[in-house]
Amino acid sequence: MQFSIDDSRSGKKHLHVDRNEYALRRINKKGAIHWQCVRRGCSGSASTFNNTVQLRVAHTCDVSGKRLIKEKMRRRCDSESVPVPQIYEEELCKAVAGGMNISGMHFDSVKSSLYRQRNHYIPTLPITLDDVNVPQEWQVDNVGNQFLRFTSPMPNKMLVFVTERGLNELASCDHWNVDGTFKTA
Repeated sequence: MQFSIDDSRSGKKHLHVDRNEYALRRINKKGAIHWQCVRRGCSGSASTFNNTVQLRVAHTCDVSGKRLIKEKMRRRCDSESVPVPQIYEEELCKAVAGGMNISGMHFDSVKSSLYRQRNHYIPTLPITLDDVNVPQEWQVDNVGNQFLRFTSPMPNKMLVFVTERGLNELASCDHWNVDGTFKTA
């Protein structure tokens, strides 16, 4: 039986067997490792010893396609800048088209998990102007062209974002009109 042992997001060891995930419960004196299903209320357990795994107690939790759908949503929240509700809708539509039963999978039941995952992807908000540091991946547009063109030093920090096309349009104009739409200080 295939299995893998990985570190979870919290840094703890987790065992993966088929579509089930187990958390480390204890290691006995002989070296056998006992694992417990990570889903609250589930009595599923397994043990590993000498690179073999033995499933000890059957699962009482739902390991259906709903968990897989949620994992797909979380992976997309971690790597895409698409709004979370849109990711939810798209993944549910794919599941329904694939014939999966998604009853009871409401947005309210997954939104906190998805937004928490999204927070890993989006940089933290700066507190002061001096803290403003735009990572390289956010300095380019969706195609990979340079979007952040200029950053001025403190005390009056200014960031200039413009595409190549926008820059050419501005260069071809004789005069510009500016309003205070983007004034922040």
